Amino acid sequence: MRLGVMILGVLLVTSCAATDRLQVVVAPPTGDREHDRASVRDAFDRVQPGGTVQFSVGTYVIGGEPMELRTSDVTLRGDFGGTVLRGCGDAQLASMSEEDYFGSCCGLALSGGRQQVRALTFEGFTASLTILAPLESSARSGLPNTEGGHVVEGNTFRNSTTVEVHVDADAAVLIRGNTFRNTYHAVAICGRNVHVLNNDVAAPEPWQVPFGWPSIAIGVRPDPGVPCSGNRIEGNAIEGHTDAVILGVLPPDGPGAVCEGNIVRGNTVRVRPLVYPEFVGPPLAGQPLSGVPIRLLNLQQAVLEGTVKLPIPPDSPPWPAAFSQSALRGNVIEGNYITGAIGVAIELIHASDNQIANNRIEGTVKLAPEELARLASAPPFGIGPGFWRTQPDAASANGREVYSAPAKASSAGTEDRRP
Repeated sequence: MRLGVMILGVLLVTSCAATDRLQVVVAPPTGDREHDRASVRDAFDRVQPGGTVQFSVGTYVIGGEPMELRTSDVTLRGDFGGTVLRGCGDAQLASMSEEDYFGSCCGLALSGGRQQVRALTFEGFTASLTILAPLESSARSGLPNTEGGHVVEGNTFRNSTTVEVHVDADAAVLIRGNTFRNTYHAVAICGRNVHVLNNDVAAPEPWQVPFGWPSIAIGVRPDPGVPCSGNRIEGNAIEGHTDAVILGVLPPDGPGAVCEGNIVRGNTVRVRPLVYPEFVGPPLAGQPLSGVPIRLLNLQQAVLEGTVKLPIPPDSPPWPAAFSQSALRGNVIEGNYITGAIGVAIELIHASDNQIANNRIEGTVKLAPEELARLASAPPFGIGPGFWRTQPDAASANGREVYSAPAKASSAGTEDRRP
């Protein structure tokens, strides 16, 4: 009998030890940054594959360099009573330099595979949540995660910047059913096979967006050496952002970068007029701030062809000829509902052979000639409908107000042709 009790005790101890490794509870928050970061780091160190890191109720202050979780097959879960992960205070965010902004108030970094984040609230971060390769130093490497299979679901992101995804994996990354409020960017995708589904993205108080304004809600572009392909942007509700969805190929993406085979379908986009915030200073502060709800932008081709003129620093090499090999093609823009667009609702800049169909567009604001001239001379990033020379005709442009910027403007500045 005594031997049986001893064996049972050993089994219970072993079982509890295994449970402790699989269900790791983060110590309750104190509001002290170093203490809360240490508690989270300890939980990340102890959890085993297949386990859960269970946060306690309350607000953890953890903003700083990214807190990395390398262990694969782990779920991070907030308490049903409410768990907030807090980055920096409003005053600290407002006083940050641009250099500090991208490294001094980050949140979590997922660098394993098949990791999940559920029922957490992120607020006051310059980078709330990042999925990428393991960090080899305290600096963010930005290399793509090659395992994939992550799930970010049922979370709230507010008064912050973004969920940033760098991925090159066959297993899809799923970002679904989250709430984004007053974010600079909601989701930034670099790479392939990321599915952004049924999220609620809005900026009802744009002045609460730290270090910016509600610019691109969902951005998709290549990582250097990794095409942006197989991404799905579907069923999202987006309101108050200057640009709702952008598929882009930019000069830093590597010469000849390609963005193809992506789907933007069934999203609802409601545009609201904005003005530049005061911190941008004259002459822009207080001026109208507008964008394009859905934009396909091949900036490599645009700068090479002269459609878009970007300043090149004096010590930089010339734009490489390989920009001519870049492409933004074979994407599907279908069944989206757009209302309140300013000037143009869907814009193509050097984007060829894409399927634009069955989009419903209502309430587009027509602009006066002087506004057209002003916007046509503005950079194409969240501050105007890009480079276009004539007013789109809502009755005839695909029946859905689609506009293609000219590859090169004529001397009169009115020649349009599909890029």
